[in-house]
Amino acid sequence: MVQEDEISEGERLKSEYYDLVGGWNLPLVRPGGISDTDQLLEMCEIDTGSKVLEMGCGAGFTSCRIAEWYGSHVRGIDRSQNMIASAKRRAKEKKVDDLVDFNTGDVMNLEFDDGFFDVVIMESFLNILGEPELIQKALEEISRVVRQGGRVVVNEMFADEKTPPKVKEYIQEHLNGLCGPGGNLARYSPTEFSNWFEGAGLHVVRIVKKPASTMRSDLAKSLIKEMGLFGFFTFTIKASRDMLSNKQLRGTTRKAASVQRVMERNKDTRDYFGYMLLLSEKA
Repeated sequence: MVQEDEISEGERLKSEYYDLVGGWNLPLVRPGGISDTDQLLEMCEIDTGSKVLEMGCGAGFTSCRIAEWYGSHVRGIDRSQNMIASAKRRAKEKKVDDLVDFNTGDVMNLEFDDGFFDVVIMESFLNILGEPELIQKALEEISRVVRQGGRVVVNEMFADEKTPPKVKEYIQEHLNGLCGPGGNLARYSPTEFSNWFEGAGLHVVRIVKKPASTMRSDLAKSLIKEMGLFGFFTFTIKASRDMLSNKQLRGTTRKAASVQRVMERNKDTRDYFGYMLLLSEKA
């Protein structure tokens, strides 16, 4: 009984965190900039007839971009009602709400038939799940709803296989228990991700690695480009206010800052970390 209570409390905190971030209406909340999303989409070989699922769609930026560019039908799934509300507003603003459908959902139990989708996209999603068995289970469910020959692509942070154990221990010690993607940031290597994909019947075709040292500046530039200077300034003010009033968010940001230095700026450790664009196909 104690264990169930602990799990429910953890889930409650996660939901609160994502609803809070969802209220910021950020178009992008994952590594890199818009150019990386565009590169990920190029890997998918999407066309007008493609049926696409974005798992962990957030505020709907990528789903709407797919609908705008390719005229494809897209389903966006996220755990946060605030994120989904923001995504629906974005679809209306972009005039693609007839092509995009946003709903809350659970990656472990997707309400779609076997082989329903041609493409599944996940950006900074798998690391959020945390434990290896959860990532493996999620990929198995994703594999179930993708047709044979369909593509699954992800953008995820990683720690290189050569990362010294003491460096990884330092990062996990500082991030342990944090909500959001930061709680498991760069916990796994590309090899570990590849093994989970292969175990789910998703053959890894290509991995493009990007350095962690460039991801934050690229993201900031993309946010300003998408939101405009005034929109970005408004977000900064709101995020600062939320941080002052929310102890959980404040603690998460403080702990993540020390890890950021290790992963992005420290010349002795930064080369061990990055993010990757991974392309797989269902066997």
